[in-house]
Amino acid sequence: MDLNTILRVLRVLNILMSILCGIAAVVCLMLLPGFTKAFMCVYCLLFSAVLLFFELRFMGAEKFIRDNFGFLFSYWGRCGYLTFLGTLCFSLDVGVAYVIGAVMILNAIFNAYLICLHPEFHHAGMSGHSDPTTGYTTAEQEAARYAASNPDLAARIAGSAVTAAANNPQMAAKVGQAAVRT
Repeated sequence: MDLNTILRVLRVLNILMSILCGIAAVVCLMLLPGFTKAFMCVYCLLFSAVLLFFELRFMGAEKFIRDNFGFLFSYWGRCGYLTFLGTLCFSLDVGVAYVIGAVMILNAIFNAYLICLHPEFHHAGMSGHSDPTTGYTTAEQEAARYAASNPDLAARIAGSAVTAAANNPQMAAKVGQAAVRT
């Protein structure tokens, strides 16, 4: 398997794991735990959201994440963060969270394997300190690419958006104002 495919699989795996971690936190929170466990659920939810936004590369969140979670922009930093998030899942003390935490740590071990031992990783001149986002596209770029390759679907979505805006003029005005601000 070539390096680009492996890195894409890791990115998708990180996205799925962040979603599962967030779901585990919500499930635990719905069980009405005590104050300490509720606090850990909120932590787990927030940190899994950081990983999700990092991997999806939302342009609005990019600067915030780079400024506050800069370690995610290296393979070793991301590997450590995955381990941290896995151990945070263990603190939720719910069966599904243990499984998600274990898979998250296995994901971190797989990341470490790639950094240390995979020949394609080193052949490409990459190291653990390389930026994993250099080959990424943003969520906006992926959406534009998908719309360009599926014009019929894009036209249907645009038509639905126009209909929704016509039926909800206040909402359309708020969306327009928000778009102008960004």
